Amino acid sequence: MFDLLKPILLLNVFIFSYSFSAHSIMSPFSHWYCVDIAKNIDVSKPYAFSIGELPLVAWLNETQPITTLNICKHMETTLDKGKVTKDAFGSTMIYEDKLWWSYEPYSNVPPATPYYKNNGYSTIMFSMVVDANIQDCICNTLDMKHYANIYANLFGKNIPVMNYKFKKYDNNRLGIHYSAEFTCFQIFQAFQYPHTMTAILSLQKKERLIVNFNMLPLSPNKTRCIITMRHNFWKSFFAKVKMDLAMKFILQQDKEHMSKQASVMMLKKSMIYDRLFGNEEHFRELTKMFRNYEYPDMMSTMCLYNYHNRGR
Repeated sequence: MFDLLKPILLLNVFIFSYSFSAHSIMSPFSHWYCVDIAKNIDVSKPYAFSIGELPLVAWLNETQPITTLNICKHMETTLDKGKVTKDAFGSTMIYEDKLWWSYEPYSNVPPATPYYKNNGYSTIMFSMVVDANIQDCICNTLDMKHYANIYANLFGKNIPVMNYKFKKYDNNRLGIHYSAEFTCFQIFQAFQYPHTMTAILSLQKKERLIVNFNMLPLSPNKTRCIITMRHNFWKSFFAKVKMDLAMKFILQQDKEHMSKQASVMMLKKSMIYDRLFGNEEHFRELTKMFRNYEYPDMMSTMCLYNYHNRGR
């Protein structure tokens, strides 16, 4: 029996030890992950979080945040009740007032929010957990029929989309531009694979509303959405409160809509993407981008762990 099992055991060892290096360029851990809003984190104690099935813990100090695996090497307990460690695991930073993590990031800094450093804009940040996977969340944010289907109680049901334009910049970025007849909005949306979507709504008198979504996978069908909203109008205190409440109300409708997503993934995607409606060319390209998407599961986590410890 052992002779029969031996090739399988050797194959598993090979996969765990070397597969991460073979596909490290496409690894899910080479992307920047927006973990949380910095002001929501208690800096006086360790902050535990997960990237999919990878358990991590961060210590935020006055200089540079440090992140390591949230498992003690000696006692196998979690470390979020412990003290700071020097054994850094990946790269951690506070960027645009949010905590970010990546193991071997493609770029030096995470994806930026437009006009974030412009003092003429006000900022509202909040997060919500949605019962849907990353791709469904991104598709939801790029759905131009949202106004008529999801926000019908606010804007009405008969809202035509006009002047649709779509552009694919490279294998990781695409953008769409359109206008909605019920408003004076000119809307530009840009997606950066795999976790970031930004919408810029241009109004009259050079007024802009920027809504930026960063997605963090918590489980295969659960995602944390960190939303950064910037605008250069409605500057009074009560106007800002009004804007805050309006956005939270709108996004709560999105959350309820996403909780109703069908779970039969292959059939659902065949039904949606094989029969696209008008002005939905970008969904076909979005599907191609996610074709090689890797959820950070335990197999990926073990490959990363072995890669990290090789040569130590």
